Amino acid sequence: MEKILFNWMMPVKTKYLLDRISKTRGITKSSILNRLSNKFISEELKQIEEDEELLSRFSDSPSKTVRKNNTKDRKPETTASGYLKGDDGTWYLASEYEEEEFI
Repeated sequence: MEKILFNWMMPVKTKYLLDRISKTRGITKSSILNRLSNKFISEELKQIEEDEELLSRFSDSPSKTVRKNNTKDRKPETTASGYLKGDDGTWYLASEYEEEEFI
């Protein structure tokens, strides 16, 4: 997996608490932040998809219908950002899951 250095500002108290949790749990801060980022991205992608589906139902053209294909016999949808959409609609980081888990 390709990686990139990412920096941002954080309140001092938040960093202090993150440091304490990291040390207590024996987990790197990078791991904690990556896990939180992946969870946020997964939830947001799902919400965006639900919002788009809802908007398409209320579009100007009443003749449009929303149809879902049978997804049991196909691989999960993958985005350009490397996330997989499981059959349950949940988005997963592709690099963290084996393809067999979705079949």
